[in-house]
Amino acid sequence: MTNEFLFSLTKQVRCAKRGGVRFTVGGNPWFLMVLIHNVGGAGNVVAVRIKCPYTGWVPMYRNWGALWTVRTKMSGPLSFVVTTSDRRSLVLRNVVRNGWRFGQTWAMKARCGGSGAGTRGSWEVMMKRRWTLLV
Repeated sequence: MTNEFLFSLTKQVRCAKRGGVRFTVGGNPWFLMVLIHNVGGAGNVVAVRIKCPYTGWVPMYRNWGALWTVRTKMSGPLSFVVTTSDRRSLVLRNVVRNGWRFGQTWAMKARCGGSGAGTRGSWEVMMKRRWTLLV
């Protein structure tokens, strides 16, 4: 009988996505669900905060997969702070525009680097406000 060992080295690589981070809004006025997809970088979202004009930053909780939920009534333009597993924070201000409706998907291009939220290694939104309503 021989003892055999198999050593495996893995490395998580950054993922380059095209088209910007996308937010699909669902739920109802008191139970907002947001599908966050097309996140580049590490790609693993570990925390999300949401803000509308009359609230501060409210933490969201993971409902299932890439679906994040908050049980606070939200209206007006929505901003998000998305934190990935490599501890980078992506700050997207007013990415979901005023007058949004459930079922719509919004996207905003972002670039890596900078100091969007004042945290080390955070991402920042391109200054040209390239938001897009996809559906």
